[in-house]
Amino acid sequence: MRCWEGNATARDIRGHPGEIVGRYGSMPPRLRLLAGLKSAPDSLRQAGCVRAYLDGSFATTNEVPNDFDDCWEMASVDFDLLDTYAPILLDWSQRRTAQKATFGEELFIAESATDPWGTPYFEFFQRDRNSGEPKCIVAINLGELP
Repeated sequence: MRCWEGNATARDIRGHPGEIVGRYGSMPPRLRLLAGLKSAPDSLRQAGCVRAYLDGSFATTNEVPNDFDDCWEMASVDFDLLDTYAPILLDWSQRRTAQKATFGEELFIAESATDPWGTPYFEFFQRDRNSGEPKCIVAINLGELP
């Protein structure tokens, strides 16, 4: 896993599950968040999702991250299967409260708009919220999950 300063894209840093645990799972608060990171992608994978992207304070050097945000590619997802395996992933009511309670994170469809200008979450997550500069997010190839 590597991040190139200033011009990184999610495709630059592909995290093998073991690498993600090794890099981001070093402290108890992070290990708690990793439990959600395991269960949500498992459900997405069962429904045909190929790739998800990890963002938020979890994907930084913060010792005690607040949470992490996830977005996932919908291209090969069977939404009927997803509704069977994890209907919570399709519930965006009450500011995704059920997702946060179940997974400790929010999960967005990568191609859906995050703002009135139509910026997809996949692009939104790759910009620093304060500076607007490019930043890294971690791509998780769901087929590599144990």
